[in-house]
Amino acid sequence: MKAYVVCLDYPYFDSSFAWGEGDLIEKLAQYFATKIEGYQQVEIIGVSLGATISLRIKEILGEKINHLHLISSGGHKVASFRKEMILTHLRDLGPEEFLLKSLEVGSSEDFDNSDFKSHFHQTQIWAQDYWDYYTKKLWSKENVQQAKLGLCELVRASVEVNFEHLLERFDDHLSIIWADQDKVFSMRFYEKFKNRCPRARFYLLQNVGHFSPLETPERILHILEGYEKPSSV
Repeated sequence: MKAYVVCLDYPYFDSSFAWGEGDLIEKLAQYFATKIEGYQQVEIIGVSLGATISLRIKEILGEKINHLHLISSGGHKVASFRKEMILTHLRDLGPEEFLLKSLEVGSSEDFDNSDFKSHFHQTQIWAQDYWDYYTKKLWSKENVQQAKLGLCELVRASVEVNFEHLLERFDDHLSIIWADQDKVFSMRFYEKFKNRCPRARFYLLQNVGHFSPLETPERILHILEGYEKPSSV
């Protein structure tokens, strides 16, 4: 049987996608679902907000989606004080300064001297690649305004997400991969997932930050291929 790998990214530069109109998380889920609805027995690997959105894609496509691999995922209701803090910063700082501070790419033009490295517990070459993606492609003069607005819309939408019912509904279709040094989603969120998803498979990565697929790609691949047993903690 043939297997296909379909790589999906946010449609920052897709002119047909209407940013700023309606429920952004729902629109993204529908957008991504149309990209894979022609395939059967799909496994989705989602990272951060992409992992959160994959829960809704599973709901849309139903049995076509066999399994969800959620890496550093959201999905739980955001506490009101945290939501207010994020939205206040976004409003007061403006799109550019907010994104530069939150992504920590604005402290230096040089990767080795930037704060961006703090998102990686162990700095590796893939982190440099991601830095280049943001500074050279996403922030390029041709794309910068559309990309910034799109990212800000994602931030606003992400704090409104509450997919706790989907986590409970699909927990036997979930593998949850977590990094113990994640600055975006702490170990407190990992414990929330364990309490809410008792049938899910959990994998805890030691000494790894939020961008675990870039920091430890070999370990992630071993988990996805079924070579690693779930964590006991």
